[in-house]
Amino acid sequence: MSLSNIYFILVRPQIGENIGSVARAIKNFNIKHLRIVSPRCHWPNQKALATSVGAKDILKSIKIYDSVEKSIGDLDTIFASSSRIRRVNKKIISVLKLRTKIKKGRKIGILFGPESSGLSNDEISSADYLVKIPSNKKFSSLNLSHSAIIFCFEIFQHFLSNKVVYKTGYKSSVAKKSEINKFLNFIIKGLDKKGFLQPDHKRQSMVRNINNIFHRLNLSEQEIRILLGIFSTLNDFNKKSWIDKCFSLFINHNTINMTKRLASKHKVDRRLKVNLWGRPKSPFNSRNYPPGQHGKSKRGKPSDYGTQLEAKQKMKFYYGNINERQFRNIYRKAIQKKGNTIENLIGFLERRLDTVIYRAKFASTVFSSRQLINHGHINVNGKKVNIPSYLVKSGDLVEVKNKSKEMVVLAGSLVSKEREVPDYIQLDEKKRIAKLIRVPKFSEVPYPAVMEPNLVIEYYSR
Repeated sequence: MSLSNIYFILVRPQIGENIGSVARAIKNFNIKHLRIVSPRCHWPNQKALATSVGAKDILKSIKIYDSVEKSIGDLDTIFASSSRIRRVNKKIISVLKLRTKIKKGRKIGILFGPESSGLSNDEISSADYLVKIPSNKKFSSLNLSHSAIIFCFEIFQHFLSNKVVYKTGYKSSVAKKSEINKFLNFIIKGLDKKGFLQPDHKRQSMVRNINNIFHRLNLSEQEIRILLGIFSTLNDFNKKSWIDKCFSLFINHNTINMTKRLASKHKVDRRLKVNLWGRPKSPFNSRNYPPGQHGKSKRGKPSDYGTQLEAKQKMKFYYGNINERQFRNIYRKAIQKKGNTIENLIGFLERRLDTVIYRAKFASTVFSSRQLINHGHINVNGKKVNIPSYLVKSGDLVEVKNKSKEMVVLAGSLVSKEREVPDYIQLDEKKRIAKLIRVPKFSEVPYPAVMEPNLVIEYYSR
């Protein structure tokens, strides 16, 4: 049995264009027989010819009948398409099961009704099976040609003897592992020169991740050459190596999106309705209402969620506008650690290197302490650390590098009387060395504004 034994029968079709579309659909799947019963449109139909595109031979071989009985007289098994369940004694199957009902050596007919009403119960009575296409229960109406093409596809798959394998026209072969490794060595050497693969204890895992990225991509030889061409072009761009360019873009992207706050810090005070850092020049001291033209207007009582969000924002901004992902990770560490979650949360925040620098008065603000660290002015236990989120342990010595000890900004911050060094930090002002004696408790931290870490935990535990 082959596709030559498949016959599509359109009963009382109304629109010539639909007949042309069905002819085109069945030819796509190598079905050649189309029959029409009592067409309501004029036949032959010029619109059907135009819509059929390259299937005009199907239209020319169409047979016209005046009844369904005559159109199926020479066929063995009839399937009737219907979008609704009928109250008739017929086996109803899904179009997905159509293939299982096609028997070898039998001629198959597929009946389709008019576009507006579908097949009548009398017309269905001559069918062996009622076939339904699974679709949206609230809107199951399909265009005639769309229904036909779904049937075509299912039947075509049934007669498909060999698995279809599509070969790409792309001629370049997959790059050998040796070529990818040479390319990776070139990248890693460049990154080493720029100091990107730091700190040393993380270098191996960073190199491993870079290797995984490029080995997983399954690059071709041509793609390797294209990448090398791109890097060579970037090397000539503005007389700057591609590594310089990529490294600077990476740093700028992470600085802006991760932790750096470019907007005015003092506006945060008015937005949160509190002098967050306790500074005398805060605008909240003279205008203790939110910014904007509606700042003075009365606002309704905030919801529980709004109160929790405000507490979270207040604490996040106080510690230098920590990135949301970082702040959530700190919360996760706090709940995973044994003990009081509030104390754990405060402990992790106060152990951050930028916070310790700020508490030791090496910087006047958390933001400037972070800048000191990023610029390489800080050592921890004699080793340079340029990561603001580095967690200082009890007993660690945090000192300013020898070349940076006479900085004017540093001296001015130490002389300032805006705040005092807390008890849990031991400061040697002359040597510019600070020591974290112990991890502080929440009650020991000198917050200039009321902090509510319990609401922060409630916010993240929703």
